[in-house]
Amino acid sequence: FQYTERDLFGKVHDGRFLALMTFQAERAEALFEEAESLAPPEDHHALFAPRVMGLLYRELLHRIQSDRFRVFDRRYRLSKPRKISILALELIRTKFSKS
Repeated sequence: FQYTERDLFGKVHDGRFLALMTFQAERAEALFEEAESLAPPEDHHALFAPRVMGLLYRELLHRIQSDRFRVFDRRYRLSKPRKISILALELIRTKFSKS
């Protein structure tokens, strides 16, 4: 992508940076999907915490992507109510999933 460490330390937010970040976000998304597909169904309940963390990080990633990777001038966070809603939805899914 021809984006250097110097560019990174200089917080250069240009087309090269966007291309690099888009590539990395797509890679992260693929890894999230792969992790989900590799989790054995019999471990569904045991993997509750990692699933919730994955959902939280995935949502942060989507927010960063939709904001065009403005990571140099913004800090991305999820509100407490949003975190609780993600947790609650996953609790419901876990409760009603096949064990």
